[in-house]
This record gives sequence, structure tokens and C-alpha cells, in this order.
Amino acid sequence: MPVANVDVFPTSGNAIRALFNFIVYRCCLEREQAWLIGQRKDVLRTIESELQMARRAILLHQNVRFLKNLTVYL
Repeated sequence: MPVANVDVFPTSGNAIRALFNFIVYRCCLEREQAWLIGQRKDVLRTIESELQMARRAILLHQNVRFLKNLTVYL
């Protein structure tokens, strides 16, 4: 999934906060179509001079009750 529009904010300590919006279009055999629109919020920490994921929150901006499954890595 291509990523653009990433906003990075410093936080206290050795962490940074990254936010980005996404749009994913999913189609299965041209019968089932779905749009996933939302925002991902990550907190990254520097551990041994490497950035590692500390927390991730994914917020979908629509109702997903019509999806039979969610097999997309966001």
C-alpha cells in the first residue's frame, strides 16, 4: 500500500508520533466491492538506535458491518 501524507510529531522522551490517512479499495471477483477509509496513528520509539513500533491505532471512518472479513493489512 503506497503511503503519502505522513505527519510526524515529536513527543516527550525518545518517541515520535506518526499519523497518516489511507484509502483502500477492495474488490472480490467483481461482485463484492468495499472502500476502507481511515487514519492510522503510530507511536515509534528509538531502542538501540532503531525505530520500533510501540503502539498502533487504526480508525476507520465508515461502518464496516457489510464486510464479510477484513484481510487487508493496514
